[in-house]
Amino acid sequence: MLDTFAVIHVPGSRKSEIPAFFGESEGWVSWRTCLRSIWIGVTPGGLNDIDLSSLTGPVETYEGESAYGFLLEVVCGLHSPLAGETEVMGQFKELAARLVHREDLGALQEVFRQLLTDAKAIRRTHLTNLGSQSYGSLTRKVLKNSERVHVIGSGQLAEEILPWLKEFRSVEVFCRNAEKRDELSRKFPDAQFASLEVAVPESEDFGRNALVIAAPMPSGEIAEWVGRHGHRFEMLVDLRGEAESDPLPDFFAELETVRLGDFFTSMEANLEMIRARVARAREDIGQVSRTRGMRQEIRPFGWDDLCG
Repeated sequence: MLDTFAVIHVPGSRKSEIPAFFGESEGWVSWRTCLRSIWIGVTPGGLNDIDLSSLTGPVETYEGESAYGFLLEVVCGLHSPLAGETEVMGQFKELAARLVHREDLGALQEVFRQLLTDAKAIRRTHLTNLGSQSYGSLTRKVLKNSERVHVIGSGQLAEEILPWLKEFRSVEVFCRNAEKRDELSRKFPDAQFASLEVAVPESEDFGRNALVIAAPMPSGEIAEWVGRHGHRFEMLVDLRGEAESDPLPDFFAELETVRLGDFFTSMEANLEMIRARVARAREDIGQVSRTRGMRQEIRPFGWDDLCG
């Protein structure tokens, strides 16, 4: 049974405190997205034995089958503002890949593999073809009158957007991480890549420039980069989760601007269909979690005994 499997969830984009127990406990994994902080692990004595006093704000806890079901919903994108979006599943894949060599995780890695397997099946059955349901397709749609696109970011969000920008005359990507920059340049050879710290002089042929912010970058840094970079922009797509709480300076107001919230508004016509399919996905997730609960057994002191 999944009776020792546990999830601690702190919703919100703020960087949450690390729980007091985390530094002393083996078999736990932390996962942070732009919308939540999650800790995943095993609790032989249950969550009542865990000290969560260091966490402030709303804290949600899940155990057993409900923990598995909650994580499966998150990975499927059912807790994302863009229902069924794929970015969070990509982030979870990256998390699982980083943990392959963690010897203290044992059967937890098998649970991660099963979560990804179940998520793929749920998505294939219920969450494909939901209209403009990816950040990439929506970005391309709002940028249709632009010629040159400048993207800030090199993470999962930027990687999801870039395949949708091939039709534009020029795509330039700016990011700090040199290793990730090289990786993306190999995947997208038609785009140009540069360090975020280096100012690139504007060409004489301006065209219609658009700026896409696809990284959790503070507004002050964005303003400083635009001032140093020297490009003139007519269009701004701000995909930061903090776009409303950390607004850009007033001089951006003259730009045609689309924010993450505007993407969600554009989906109103699809909401009824989306809600029905999400409801069916949740029903399947509940059934899958019950089935996994009957077939799995996590033994913190005998990892090789996992069956499923």
